Amino acid sequence: IEETDKENFKNQSDPEMPSTLREAFRLFLIESAIIGYEYEGKERKRKKLELTSMMVHADRLIEVNNIYLRWLRSYNKNIFRDLKNNEEECLEDFRNAYLKVEVKLKDYFTSFPSFNEVIDKVTYWVLEELSFWFVAGKESNEVDWSSDGHHVLIGGQKLDRGFTVKNLIVTYMPRSTKS
Repeated sequence: IEETDKENFKNQSDPEMPSTLREAFRLFLIESAIIGYEYEGKERKRKKLELTSMMVHADRLIEVNNIYLRWLRSYNKNIFRDLKNNEEECLEDFRNAYLKVEVKLKDYFTSFPSFNEVIDKVTYWVLEELSFWFVAGKESNEVDWSSDGHHVLIGGQKLDRGFTVKNLIVTYMPRSTKS
């Protein structure tokens, strides 16, 4: 996934969610659906995970992390609505993510689940069992791993100081481009 110009981003009053973050979130949802659920008639070659996590290591500044959290919560709501309404643009974005994940995880099953099977799991299971956690600042930021099956952690320095992220499958780390 491409680099993001964070210095320019910090100077914007209302920056737009990077397309790379949207792509990373879709990959996380698809991978969670494949890794975390059973599919009828599909024999699993690898053990199913009961829990999956995504880490968004945005910035050391709390206000920047808050923007990422706001983006992801909003995008999550939009995805949920669009998938339930079979919005073609959203489905096409997920088809593209599915094709990338299929190549990566094809060895998980003897017969890989179809796009429609996976997108049903995303819509009716993954999105329903998803929690967002803000891991920044001086608070304890305990993650209740048992609260849901899928977790997105957003934060900065706390995430690089020995913080354990269970079953991490996607990491998003925007970095400044320096000349």
